[in-house]
Amino acid sequence: MKLLEKVGEGAAAVKANSLHLLAASNMFLGRFKEASKYELLEVELSREIGDLKTLGNGLNSLGFQAYMQGDGEKAIGFYLEALEIAREIGNKSSEIMVTSNISGAKVLLGEYTAAERS
Repeated sequence: MKLLEKVGEGAAAVKANSLHLLAASNMFLGRFKEASKYELLEVELSREIGDLKTLGNGLNSLGFQAYMQGDGEKAIGFYLEALEIAREIGNKSSEIMVTSNISGAKVLLGEYTAAERS
């Protein structure tokens, strides 16, 4: 049985937001393993309930976690998926933020020219 059938869409959205807050708190404390665990749960739940805005935010956060740990390639993978969602739902603010994050990850990788073009 799907989680949505158990708790209802409203409760699932609240749970996704709570998972995001737990992830952010753990990331702030430098607990990246725990942060990633909560963010992945948020992403999974957001996909299940079709909440694209929260899904995009979660993917962007996973990208930022990878960036903070020095993994630019992994960060870009998450960022590109978040960017696709931002464009799909027409969220220009998220599109700008994620594009900037992609450039930052390219700088991390030493790809300065590519970062300027992003």
